Amino acid sequence: MEAMLKMVETWQCMMFLALYQGSKSRSRPVRLGRVISASTMAGTGPIPELE
Repeated sequence: MEAMLKMVETWQCMMFLALYQGSKSRSRPVRLGRVISASTMAGTGPIPELE
């Protein structure tokens, strides 16, 4: 269970970084789409802040 929690934390960190980098680059919609699809595949679903 603890390993699962660590994975989720790492995932959120990666997503935050992806969003942060995406907001600075021109290809933001593409990166944003990748983050959303990645989070959906992980079973967490899209983050409320994105909507």
